[in-house]
Amino acid sequence: MPYQVNEHDKKVRAGKLIELSDKLEEEYYKKHINNLITVLVEEVGKEYSVGHTSNYLKVKIYKNNLEQGGLIEVCIYDYKDKMLIGK
Repeated sequence: MPYQVNEHDKKVRAGKLIELSDKLEEEYYKKHINNLITVLVEEVGKEYSVGHTSNYLKVKIYKNNLEQGGLIEVCIYDYKDKMLIGK
């Protein structure tokens, strides 16, 4: 078909869009640093637990004695590996 984008240009454009998406995702996550947010605890471990906020942000929680399925208030202090870090 005429007016088709060639494969090389498709890959370049897709790469740029992925980079932009990753950058915007990181900026959105970092907006939550230094905030207190409610998290649903989904996985409980010995060193940390993992849960999600009401808007599906993944949070690693450094707090003891958490109950799976519980809602807790978490103070977010960092972002790493596409996850908020809190206690």
